[in-house]
Amino acid sequence: MATTKPASTPAPPTPTPKPDKVSFATTTIGGADMPALVAMKKGFFAQENVEAELVTMRTDVSLKAMVAGEIGFIIGLDSSVRAAVQGLPVKVLMATIDKPYHELVVRPEIKEGKDLKGKTIGIASAAGTTENMARAALEHYGLDPDKDATFTVMGDSGQRLAAVKGGGVQGAILSPPATFQAEAMGLKRMLKIADIMESPLGGINTSDKLIKERPDLVLRVIRGSLKGLAYIKDPKNKDELINLWVTEAKNTKEDATAAYPDNVRSYSDNSGILSDKVMQQEIDRAKKTGDVKGDVPISQVFDYSFVQKARQ
Repeated sequence: MATTKPASTPAPPTPTPKPDKVSFATTTIGGADMPALVAMKKGFFAQENVEAELVTMRTDVSLKAMVAGEIGFIIGLDSSVRAAVQGLPVKVLMATIDKPYHELVVRPEIKEGKDLKGKTIGIASAAGTTENMARAALEHYGLDPDKDATFTVMGDSGQRLAAVKGGGVQGAILSPPATFQAEAMGLKRMLKIADIMESPLGGINTSDKLIKERPDLVLRVIRGSLKGLAYIKDPKNKDELINLWVTEAKNTKEDATAAYPDNVRSYSDNSGILSDKVMQQEIDRAKKTGDVKGDVPISQVFDYSFVQKARQ
């Protein structure tokens, strides 16, 4: 008599682990945040089992919070490079914006570069990114930035634009949409900074502690961020990106559309990796700003191992 075997009981499905929650700190929502925002909106982080959020806070606060493990990541670049050069245990993991979208905007009476001699230029912060850009612009026109012009700290692009319009300064380094607003006011967009220098403006950074304790999480965050960066660089996503700049960065539709070519141009073509030359340039600037003596190896500041793994 044939016997029948009892039906095998299927193995229970493997439960999906809860997503890891991570926070990205940023000073204000802008272009540097877009790869992470796109990764959130398009589900690229969800594909990596990561639940991400953006939080706004001051740079000094976010650095302390990241080192303490209270937040996972910082969006930016300058501040983390300076912190790492000064010995804080943080790393730049990838560059999202490796070309500046800023411009030198001047009053209409400035006809050519030599007319900037003896003039005052508005910048965002002393010894920061916009001062570096202003110095490069003056050198481009054959002027000595230490002797031939004065730099005045004036806050954000909107404040600097108002100062140029009002005559308080004769020029300023501005970013979109202030550059387009300046043109509408009759001011002159004199020079695109990307035409004369490489200056990374955005990136994703984390602590040495998180790298050591959760390398799997760091890798998944970088993988999702790279997908967001690739999405931005794809021209067929233009309309969606413009809408994102309108809703998240509070640009007008007109300004976001006008800024689109320069904004997209600024995002990394090399999937987040800077050249050795540019990395050393950023370290040297940070050393000068922080009066740091001695050699600072690139490996103390930058860690591209996760980008390299994510691209395999």
